[in-house]
Amino acid sequence: MSDALRLVHKAVFETYRQLGFAIGLTLLWLCCSWPLVTIGPATGAVLYTIHRRAQGEVELWPCFREGLVRITKPTLALSMLNLLVMVPAACYLFLLMSSDHGWVGQLLSWTVLYVVVMAVLVQVIAYPLLVLQPATRLPELLKQAYLLAGKHPLSVVCVLLLTSILTLICVAVPILFLTIWPVLIGHMMYYHLLHLLSKYHPTRYALDLRVSWRGQWKPWR
Repeated sequence: MSDALRLVHKAVFETYRQLGFAIGLTLLWLCCSWPLVTIGPATGAVLYTIHRRAQGEVELWPCFREGLVRITKPTLALSMLNLLVMVPAACYLFLLMSSDHGWVGQLLSWTVLYVVVMAVLVQVIAYPLLVLQPATRLPELLKQAYLLAGKHPLSVVCVLLLTSILTLICVAVPILFLTIWPVLIGHMMYYHLLHLLSKYHPTRYALDLRVSWRGQWKPWR
């Protein structure tokens, strides 16, 4: 949990430090998300832009547009796969839990619940993984995301819980939702994956979670 809290601190710091960038990127995300089917590609483009920003790229719209072009197909595939797994699994789980099928029903319920939980955890990792490893084929990427989620379930659950809390705060304060929410969550997902990958490839995926608020109180200057 301490690492997850440090990731939240890092995400909040980077979002505030780049406030103008965060607001502009959020507006692009909102414009591209009005048709609900495009939320996946728009979210992928946000993560791609955050990644390019971390590499020193400063042009917002060209990066976002490039992200849409590169990531639309795999993110749509992820969204469709999510629907194909989550909707039937949730319906089946409801039917199993609403009736008594003995120990067989309980076993099936736990199995379906495991599938639903793992599908959510895999998505938390899969989206930023698309950005960091764009050449990886989708089946291999899903396998890697599944292995990471399986090896670090508590870390992923803590991050998912904290992102849910951040989302509730932003929904309660609509100005935050309309100006920074997707970028804040994007930073959280991006740094979380870097943190996990740095355990296995510390040179390639180095991440410094230290932050300093000195001189950062006026990000518009």
